Amino acid sequence: MAFLKKLFALLFSKSSVTKSIDEVVAEKIETEKLETSLHDLRETPTPGATGKIRLGIIVGHTKAAPGAKMSSPLNISEYDYNTDVATLMADECARTSLIDSIIIYRDNIGIAGAYRKAEEYGCDAVIELHFNAYNRLVTGTETLCTANPQDSLFAEHCHAAMCKVFERGGNSRGVKKIARKENGGVNVHSFPSGVNCLVEPAFADNLGEANMLVELKERYASALVVAVIDWGFSVGLLRGRAS
Repeated sequence: MAFLKKLFALLFSKSSVTKSIDEVVAEKIETEKLETSLHDLRETPTPGATGKIRLGIIVGHTKAAPGAKMSSPLNISEYDYNTDVATLMADECARTSLIDSIIIYRDNIGIAGAYRKAEEYGCDAVIELHFNAYNRLVTGTETLCTANPQDSLFAEHCHAAMCKVFERGGNSRGVKKIARKENGGVNVHSFPSGVNCLVEPAFADNLGEANMLVELKERYASALVVAVIDWGFSVGLLRGRAS
């Protein structure tokens, strides 16, 4: 656990906002004497590491009904933005020996069909990608999940990673454990065979929040992947992390 905590501190320090994960690790590895790096995790498991996570990445909404849009002049929909984020996440996962990922679209199969596809793939965990919109004034990050303790733990990992990327004070809008009948409830209650959460990183009808999503898109995607790795070690799906 000590390694991932140290890596998170390096990745999400204010001085590293514009740097990639590998650049941050390369810069710090000499002075911090890290025993490994995210590049090592990607290419070669930590000595003695075993296990692999199967991750489903669901793109919220559909091409025909693309969800909320970012404030003008960006006007990027949830579907288009999160298609990019999902692709970035899958690229990160492909570079690690620790995660197999699948991007799942709800087009023509709906919410139930998307989660059924995750089950068929044998996913251990699923993240559904969205962003919020309300009245152009609200800000903040929130994560939705069921009240199941295992879902909550997974959601907490993802939420903490997002809060660090977007420099939210405290826990921002928090992890919300919701009932099936609430908005987003059908989504988070559709994967009983594993853990899952629905992420709402920002209110994109607020132009400042929208600009932040665009500027930090790569770091956001990478942060979610690192959060999944950290969660995997915390629950024993992955073993052998450097201490």
